Amino acid sequence: MLNNRITKGTRSQLLLEILEDRSVPATFVVDNPLDQVVAGSNNLRQQITAANAAANVGGNDLILIANNITLIELQSALPPITEGVDIEPATPVPQILGTGEAPPPQPPLQMVTIKRVNEELNYRIFTIDMAAEQTKYAVKLTRLIMTNGFASGTSGAGDGGAIWSRNAELGLKNSQVIGNHADNDGGGIWILDARSKTATTEIIGEPFNGGAAITSNYAGNDGGGIYVHNSYLGLHRSSVKENYALRNGGGVAGYATDYAHRQLIEIDNASVSANTAQLGSGGGIYMECYSGNLGPVLVLKSGHIDDNKAIGLKQNGQLISGGLGGGVAFVANCVLDTGFMAINGMTISNNAQSAAAIAPSVVGFHFSVFATVNLVGLIMNGNWIYP
Repeated sequence: MLNNRITKGTRSQLLLEILEDRSVPATFVVDNPLDQVVAGSNNLRQQITAANAAANVGGNDLILIANNITLIELQSALPPITEGVDIEPATPVPQILGTGEAPPPQPPLQMVTIKRVNEELNYRIFTIDMAAEQTKYAVKLTRLIMTNGFASGTSGAGDGGAIWSRNAELGLKNSQVIGNHADNDGGGIWILDARSKTATTEIIGEPFNGGAAITSNYAGNDGGGIYVHNSYLGLHRSSVKENYALRNGGGVAGYATDYAHRQLIEIDNASVSANTAQLGSGGGIYMECYSGNLGPVLVLKSGHIDDNKAIGLKQNGQLISGGLGGGVAFVANCVLDTGFMAINGMTISNNAQSAAAIAPSVVGFHFSVFATVNLVGLIMNGNWIYP
């Protein structure tokens, strides 16, 4: 604030007062559910464009979907997200009660479905492409259902049926990725280079709102539900269920190809169930590193990995390759170090595989002889080999 203070008998003095920075993130309201321009309102496509054009000041911008919108049908691909943003439905205004009244039971908070509906075109739901690695929750998607996305082509265009994310920390809270397709990797979600200690992809659910789920997605290569490359992935109070990969990692596939950053997957109070790796290994989870790089890290804190299948490639009834680790396959053959796996309170059960276990592995749980393994509270039961 600029003050001119004049005191009798003295000369005028000019004083400067520094004000605090009161910049706040911008809010963009989606009040048009249609994927076409309607005068006087804004749809999701328009608001993503507007948020990209607004530099982040004081935190992520917010795209708020109006209370009356529960379905957004996409006729074509949305513009890529290039700036930090949160996308979520508006939360209903709480009911005001009289003094002493007991609050009524609260229904689950509103979900919004975002769906590809033009079957003549193949396109995913969200593309997130940051110029450089971003800080915590560069993009946060809350209470969204992303479905029927279709990524067609080879590497790049054919990755990430619902979400393709590079250089961004991605947060999915109480969101669901259901029934998407990728010709290549990541039937539901594809993640690359979210790899610093603050750049993490986290999928988080709350029981009262149905949790977070990655369900019934297809990948023509690796990672039926999720494909993660040189990144940190955390699954908390969430499920990865009934996904299919033609090769490795029916539920989740993680690859480490970096000599300076680790590939880490952490599962805490989550489930990986009923996924299939058709021609490869790791029916539930597959992790691998290439020689010359830092080994991957797999941390299984609590939850269960069950009813997954690693079928493998067969010819004339004979197994040619794959078929290891019906529940988990951890392949650590790196030169710099061997990778690390820690399990504490996890149940691995009723998973099926085609190959016999290779010592020191057991049926349902394959790990490289080079890996460092710390097992506490691991429960193994009912895992079996295809006849």
